[in-house]
Amino acid sequence: MSKTRNGSSAAPLRLAKFQDAPAWIQRPHILTGYLLGGTPLPAAAHTLFGWNNETLNAWTMILGIISALTGFAMAWANFPQRLEAPVLMVLSALPHLPASIRLHCTIGVSEQVRDFWRTMDVFFIFTCAVPRAAALGWHVFTARASFQAFMVVSLLVYMYCIYSTMFARRIKDIPKPILAKDVTVTVVCYTFPVATQAGRELLASRPGPACALYLAVVVLLVLGSSAYSKKWPERWAPGRFDLLGNSHQVMHLSVVVEYCVEWLFVFHMIGQLQHQESSLSSHKGDDQLGRLLSEIATPHQRY
Repeated sequence: MSKTRNGSSAAPLRLAKFQDAPAWIQRPHILTGYLLGGTPLPAAAHTLFGWNNETLNAWTMILGIISALTGFAMAWANFPQRLEAPVLMVLSALPHLPASIRLHCTIGVSEQVRDFWRTMDVFFIFTCAVPRAAALGWHVFTARASFQAFMVVSLLVYMYCIYSTMFARRIKDIPKPILAKDVTVTVVCYTFPVATQAGRELLASRPGPACALYLAVVVLLVLGSSAYSKKWPERWAPGRFDLLGNSHQVMHLSVVVEYCVEWLFVFHMIGQLQHQESSLSSHKGDDQLGRLLSEIATPHQRY
């Protein structure tokens, strides 16, 4: 028997089937691979370097951290003077992902541990949406008033979602449809700048990268939310997707890929801004050259 922090004995780590797992850890149609007992550190090591139905959930979040750092490194290398939005993109991921990793690594230790880290996971989903919205809107709403209005609306939406999921009821009592609704509202809010830029391209009759990126965002988010709420593919073959390919993993992977698409949008907007500035500078140079040639061609009057 291992010891908990307060000195009491903890149940040994073991893998359990659905019927032997407590209700608070059971997932519909997932029949095996539940890691139970132990203390947080051994449970985390077993999850990350062993094999249970939370292993890939934890590793997809680690992939998210790698994506955030890679995106920032690319921004640093290519746009060293335009790091505001990339910094915000990093801040929109790094506080949340460790909490999510901890949740999936220690979910079977006890119900109290699960509830605490699930609360942290949900809290960071909503709070990290603030820098995410700012990052995506930074180069879209270039007028200060429009950017400030967008952020005020975003903050009000996120505050409502935090209240709805964390204060109106206990986190473990939140029905998944309510949680899914609040997360969906949050995502629609912070991806609004991508939709806005895509709309500008369509109104200009020049569908471009923003349209393609927004389509990718919608497809990935619908895929992830549909898999999570409908419990596919495991509902079609209970037990077959316990360790690999179940709905929670599909949702995680779609979210990570969608986050990478958002990075592409940030890069696109920075590149577009730099192109506009370069063109403006070129036009100014042409004007100055034209004036100089005109002065050379025109005889100076002497007084």
